This record gives sequence, structure tokens and C-alpha cells, in this order.
Amino acid sequence: MMKPYELSEEESQIVKNVQGDTLSPQQKWDDCRVTTMKSNIKKHYIAEQDRTCAYCQVSMHTTHGMVWDTEHIIDKDSSPQWMFEPLNLCVSCKDCNGAKGTRTSTKGKTYKNFPRKSTNYRIIHPHFDDYDEHIKVAVPGAVYLFQTEKGRNTIEVCGLLRYHKAGGRNKVDLGLKAALLAAANDQSPEMLDYAVELIKKSKADAAEVSK
Repeated sequence: MMKPYELSEEESQIVKNVQGDTLSPQQKWDDCRVTTMKSNIKKHYIAEQDRTCAYCQVSMHTTHGMVWDTEHIIDKDSSPQWMFEPLNLCVSCKDCNGAKGTRTSTKGKTYKNFPRKSTNYRIIHPHFDDYDEHIKVAVPGAVYLFQTEKGRNTIEVCGLLRYHKAGGRNKVDLGLKAALLAAANDQSPEMLDYAVELIKKSKADAAEVSK
């Protein structure tokens, strides 16, 4: 499990002041008083997650802040009281964050205190869950096999099968589908490499067609 960010005394006071203002959740998150703290939080989780998206497990070998989104596991619009809670934060790729949006991540509708148990969540929680127990990643960014209901929910909520829609298509061709299934079952480096190359070619072909 990764180590949560620790707010300094100064940061805790800033959060208290911002949360006490009559502002919308987005205005609070965008407030200039929390800019430096948000940068520190993002850098912390990029390092803690080894530059890997919490949801799709795709590694991006950069620490550039624009590549990453600071992700609210419980969205800030429905639960603004926890928008600065370190256990409610991680980093994700923009695709996963965009797909998840404000979709419900918890099993219950309301909680008096911040839910700190894995069982409180319907999707994988980066702080409370072992990803591999719920999803088997055959090809990062392409093939995901759910092991549990929570894994299935994560695949659906975070749009992990979005490669199917590469180039605006809703289905991959049968040859690619067969190769991906073979890679998922075989797990050999050669088969996985072959599947990745097919995906790249498929995306390139789709981009060429869309020109």
C-alpha cells in the first residue's frame, strides 16, 4: 500500500480556511491558497505510485504535472468535505480520470466520517486495496481480466476497455480480438509483445483512416 501524503501544520490551516469559505467545490480546489499544496500532493503520489496510473496501471515515464491528474477517489462535487483528505487522493492518467468523472465509487450514499475500509468501496481503492487481487493486467492499456466484482466495477467505471474505441470504433477486428485473448491466456513475453504491436498497428491504421 502506498504512503498517504502528510499535510503540514501550515497546509492543514490553509485547508481549514478554504473549507470554511462559502465557495463551490471547484472554486475551493482552484483557490490560489492551495496551489503549492496541490503541486506537492501530485508530486508525492507520482513518486508513491512509481509513475503508474492507479486505475489502468499504465506507466508514464514522466513527472510532468500536465500528464497526470490528481484524482479524487470520492469525487469532490458530491463530497467536498474530503477533497483535501490525503486518503481520498492519488494520481491517474487523464483518460481514467475523465472516464470515472463523478461516478460513485463507494457502496454507501453518505458517510459521517471518511470511509477507511476497502469494503466501503465498489471500485479498487489505491490506498486500501491490492490491485492484483481484483484485476489481472494481461496487456497494460489493453487487456484486463477482472478477478472480483470490485475489479469488474473498476474496469467499467474507469473505462479500461477504451482501446476498443480507438479511432472512433466501438469494436476491434476479429484478428486483433483473437490475439488479445491469446495474450491474456498465454502470458508469454513473446505473445504479449505481439499483442502490443498489433494494438499499435491498429491504432495507426485507424488514425490514417480518420485523416
